[in-house]
Amino acid sequence: MPGLLPQNNLAFSDLLEPGMPTPHLSSMSKNSPKNPPAAKIYAKIYVCTNFRAGVHSSCAERGSKQIFKQLCSLASERSPKIGKEIIVEQIVCLGQCERGPNVRIAGKEIINGVRGEDLGAIVDSAVSTIDSSNDID
Repeated sequence: MPGLLPQNNLAFSDLLEPGMPTPHLSSMSKNSPKNPPAAKIYAKIYVCTNFRAGVHSSCAERGSKQIFKQLCSLASERSPKIGKEIIVEQIVCLGQCERGPNVRIAGKEIINGVRGEDLGAIVDSAVSTIDSSNDID
C-alpha cells in the first residue's frame, strides 16, 4: 500500500541498532530444518480476582488481589532460574466464590482457600505441568 513506508532508500542494516550484526535471512527461514521454530515453554496460573458485592462473598474480598501480586512476583523471580515462563493471569470467576481465594493451574483442578504460604507449592505444581507435558513416552 503506497504511503505506509517512508520513501527513503534505507538498507535493512540501517534499521538495526549500532553494533548489531545483520541477521542472515536464509537462517531465519520459518521452515529451515537447521532452525526449527522454538516453542515457548510455559505454565499458566489463573487467579480469580472477582469482587461480588452483597450477600455472596468473593475471592477479592478474601485477598485474591494480594495473592495475584505475590504469585506474579514469585513467577517472575523463578522463571529465569528454571528457563521456563510462568504466566499468571487474573480471571473473573472460577465459580467457587464461597471457597476463595481460588487459583487454577492450567490443566489442573481449582485450588480453594489459597494463602500466601501456598504460593511456592502452586508455582512448583505449575512447573511440573510443563515437565510432564514434555515427557517422551
